[in-house]
Amino acid sequence: MINSTAVMLLSMSLLITFIFSIGEKLVDISSYQYWLKEHFKDTVVLPYINLLFYVIIALELISSMLLLYGLYELIRFENFQYVYLGSLASFSCFLILLIGQRIAKDYQSSANLMIYILVCITSLYLSEMAL
Repeated sequence: MINSTAVMLLSMSLLITFIFSIGEKLVDISSYQYWLKEHFKDTVVLPYINLLFYVIIALELISSMLLLYGLYELIRFENFQYVYLGSLASFSCFLILLIGQRIAKDYQSSANLMIYILVCITSLYLSEMAL
């Protein structure tokens, strides 16, 4: 049997990351979108930047909801299924962000995202072992 403490801490870390990320984006949408347009100004994704902005927010929101409900299920019933799904959604979101940073040729940000991707993979691995 997998100890749920590690999975719980990993999920909480991801949840906090997404809550702050969503909050930062929604507090000042116009300046964040301006930053995105500058960041991706010489790339093929520039025409789609507004759409991608809302797609990322939606993915972060879905990941947050799955992680939050997953933490409830994990604490209350020792059920790892929703934490697993939340970690999978988080991995997908970070993978999209990683691809975007590579397209923008922002290699330092790409490297920084790998930390979050490793947290997701660890959470996925431990959750899958418990299922």
